[in-house]
Amino acid sequence: MRWNAAIIGTKRAQALLKDQPLQCRAHYTLHSILDSRNLDEFKDIDAVLIEAPMVTDVGFCAKLLALVLRLAANVKHLAVLVQPTIRLSLIHI
Repeated sequence: MRWNAAIIGTKRAQALLKDQPLQCRAHYTLHSILDSRNLDEFKDIDAVLIEAPMVTDVGFCAKLLALVLRLAANVKHLAVLVQPTIRLSLIHI
């Protein structure tokens, strides 16, 4: 089975993934999707992987949680790779 997947990550992660033989439908930078109102482009995607950065701005965790909840309503499988430094703050949201 071939997955129809997308990766959402930092600019640094995108640069590293460009050279990898991954079969993803799309690659997005996290900040381009974070404030996006329309997530229709994810309706046909089976799985989304989000890579969260280690250093974030104030209010980032709330924005990330809102994005995760909206994506969970549109995709079948969702995974979030979270650095340990922001994992604790996500628990308290």
